[in-house]
Amino acid sequence: MKKDPRQVGSHTAPMICGTSPNGNAHTVYCMIHHPELVPPVEGPHIELGHLAEPVIIARHNTKHADAGKFLPGKTYERVIDGIPCRATPDGELEDGSAILECKVRFFRDRDFYGEEGSSNVMASDYDQVQWQMHVMGEHVKRAYVAVWFGIAQDLEQFIVERDQERIDEMMTIIGNFWTFNVEARVPPADDESEQCRKYWAHFESVSEKRREFTQEEWRDTAQWAELDAEITRLEKQKKGIENRLRASMGDHEELWASGTKTKVTFKTNKRGARPLRVYWK
Repeated sequence: MKKDPRQVGSHTAPMICGTSPNGNAHTVYCMIHHPELVPPVEGPHIELGHLAEPVIIARHNTKHADAGKFLPGKTYERVIDGIPCRATPDGELEDGSAILECKVRFFRDRDFYGEEGSSNVMASDYDQVQWQMHVMGEHVKRAYVAVWFGIAQDLEQFIVERDQERIDEMMTIIGNFWTFNVEARVPPADDESEQCRKYWAHFESVSEKRREFTQEEWRDTAQWAELDAEITRLEKQKKGIENRLRASMGDHEELWASGTKTKVTFKTNKRGARPLRVYWK
């Protein structure tokens, strides 16, 4: 179902409320009245996010089975206080008491989240799920936010309870925006939101801590890689020799050489293990 730009959705509500790093109230105003000025939101990260949703839902159902089985979410539309509203949670329980929001984030975004299992998520995530619960109805009491910080990581779960106080604050902000900007056709100021400033300031601080190799650093790193590969090869060779010694010693516990202190031991220790030890002297 194609999104109607004249509806306040769970993507645009955080923009209007100033908690999204991807836009502000002015962005939403332009989406409604001047869509030609707003470039489409696209890119591999957006496509990967959509492709990952069923994977995240399936993994969440396995890893956090105690939360219940989530099914793909439906789209909900209704008019609240004269404002056309929309919400499409990524997942929802069959009884509708909880929703699931799936996120694919850059690993650097982990700094914007608290401990796994807490409600400390990005401000835009928090407002997004509050809006979804509000549009769906009072029976929705909890939102699970499943975040994938990088493809090699397991997802992390955060739990956000329904926050009626924040919902009321959002409705006041969005109501004023709808009345004094959208309906009056008066664009709001195109100011940078606090969350947007924080997000991109953090991104820049991370970027400032990175630079290209100097030639000397590159040579040292290349030499390290060669040595590491050689060490790996020698370790494999060493293990092969140890395995041959174990096989040849059989039940014997020690090998020795007359006139030297060199020996090989193959004894059972107190833990029941039988380590091979070589003493070359």
